[in-house]
Amino acid sequence: MARTFKPDEVVFKLVPEEEDIQLEGHYQDPELERKIWADLEDGNEWAWTYVKVTASWAGFTGRAGLGGCSYKSEADFRAVSGYLPQLLEEAVDDLLRQIEEAGWDVTCTEEAVAEAVAREVGKENAA
Repeated sequence: MARTFKPDEVVFKLVPEEEDIQLEGHYQDPELERKIWADLEDGNEWAWTYVKVTASWAGFTGRAGLGGCSYKSEADFRAVSGYLPQLLEEAVDDLLRQIEEAGWDVTCTEEAVAEAVAREVGKENAA
């Protein structure tokens, strides 16, 4: 029996991870780099990070990510980066690929994926 992919069952997470890209020389502005270092030293894990996005459903987890990010917080990333919808879609695509590889019979429409992404993007405005 086929299972239906329901947008409200997808759980998304955004996690700042340690960035492998060297900060020095990444920007043309040395003052900006000093500010980012100061933010990191003050404990802002979003100051220089690799943003990992996960989409979980029915025991599967899809992933996507973006490196070289510098934001004040997750809320700042959500509000100003412009990358969130694309990253969410990539994570869902990876999730669906894993489900397919596992041989599950799942009904999933483009509309369901779009709704799942829109629900998560909408959270940035609800906070």
